[in-house]
Amino acid sequence: MELSDAELDADADAVIEAALNAARLQGARRLLAWFGLDHLTAEQAVAALMRRDPADPHYRLLGVLERQWVLVVARIAERAARPGPAATDSLAVADARDRGVTWAAIAAEFDITSQAAHGRYKAGGARGGRRGPQRSGEPNP
Repeated sequence: MELSDAELDADADAVIEAALNAARLQGARRLLAWFGLDHLTAEQAVAALMRRDPADPHYRLLGVLERQWVLVVARIAERAARPGPAATDSLAVADARDRGVTWAAIAAEFDITSQAAHGRYKAGGARGGRRGPQRSGEPNP
């Protein structure tokens, strides 16, 4: 499947936005747990914190914690973006290898040599074995 640079950029932007939203939700879960605010869901907290409406009773409660929340979100996002075995591209290549995609096909997709693909991603866990979060009861090869 051929994708233009513009299509790849748009898709990458969508993935980045989804990752930021996931970090916001996880940050809200932490915030709610730290302060014992179990009457709110993470989704309600994020919605209130993103709207920043002083008339919203949820924001009136959470607004004083907004700076703590946004800093936790930044830390979560930074940690998730670090290169390494759990980097999104490494996990995607590991998944491709698990599904039988060859190093040559991966290299062609990234417009690099097979040796470069193998060197870049094998160290990151893309050796044909599953990496990253596991399903319950599933072995980690």
